[in-house]
Amino acid sequence: MARETSFTLRVPPFLVLCLSYALTFAGAGALQQFVVPIARQRGWEEMKSYLPLIIIYFSFAFFRFLSGLYVKKLGLKTSLLLGSFTYTLFPLAFLLNLPYPILLLIMFIWGWGAAVYWTAGTVALLFLSRDKRYGSYSGFLYTSLNIGFAIGVALLGLIHSKLGENKMFAISFSLSLFGTSLLLLLPELEAEMEIHPPSLLVKLAFGEKSRLPGFYLFVSALTLGIMFGSFGEWISSLYGISYMTTITFIGYAGRIFLSYPGGWIADKFGERFALMLSLLLSVLGLGTALLFPSFFTYSFCALMLGSQMSIVPITATSLIGRRFPPQIYHLASGAILAWNSLGVAIALLLSAILQNILQNLPSVLFFFTIIFSICTLISLKKED
Repeated sequence: MARETSFTLRVPPFLVLCLSYALTFAGAGALQQFVVPIARQRGWEEMKSYLPLIIIYFSFAFFRFLSGLYVKKLGLKTSLLLGSFTYTLFPLAFLLNLPYPILLLIMFIWGWGAAVYWTAGTVALLFLSRDKRYGSYSGFLYTSLNIGFAIGVALLGLIHSKLGENKMFAISFSLSLFGTSLLLLLPELEAEMEIHPPSLLVKLAFGEKSRLPGFYLFVSALTLGIMFGSFGEWISSLYGISYMTTITFIGYAGRIFLSYPGGWIADKFGERFALMLSLLLSVLGLGTALLFPSFFTYSFCALMLGSQMSIVPITATSLIGRRFPPQIYHLASGAILAWNSLGVAIALLLSAILQNILQNLPSVLFFFTIIFSICTLISLKKED
């Protein structure tokens, strides 16, 4: 529960959380879409261009697995503040044009901060959800995040084309810093979090209750890695960064309209149905773009990928709320959601490796289409 002050009575903690996520992802979150295309335009080779994001998400996955322990030690509000602040380091590093090794170190630190931020945010969300409407509340939070992300992609792309890279990095930094500052308005969030040995994390990550959400989180996260990596690079190589901004904006904007409905579907028809639907959308989008390449089908593909990215994390959060007791939300969310971060990292790494081998971005995307198709068939199997 939140210990409310006279000010926080007028500003509900859940609203503060939603606004903070929106601004944070309008800044540093949205900037991720531009890293690989800009690096490639600068003449960086494939792996060097992808490595900053790869390091972020491998660091994110590792520390997310352990993040429940940090959140318990630091408390929810402190964890949110520290984690959110590390997001500002990402655009700041590019703005200051730091040496490449220092940039990679900052990406590693951001991975730790993102892990703490997301686990604390998930726990806060689950404790603030009324009547156990975990899917609906997750939908509200992700709607806010996705609005920020979509607006951020459009805004940063416009600034890049009109004012240049440095102005884009500066605006990204300012938006994320504002998002962090909003968290100061939060009251102390009191959530009962039990202490357990680290061995429980392994059980939570690989146990029977975690198989379904872990599987879907990993597979769906490949989509985000594709958007940041191969898909973004492909579109920017065909049309330039300004058109890439428009097409990816369509995908991220689509997430806005499916975030709350995705949570509602999970509450109404079950998480499994919502998750299976999301995989079918990604296969449909990628298949259409590869078979009938055009500006329209690329936009449709981005929309379908964005839809999957919208539905799965919301549904997985709902699953955590329903399958685990509140006293271990901090451990369960960290251990299980680590699969999501790992999926992004793997997709980025595979994109870089396959592009080096195949020298053909559509072939890389075809590989991921096959993966999604296989996973769709696997998802039809009834869970044990």
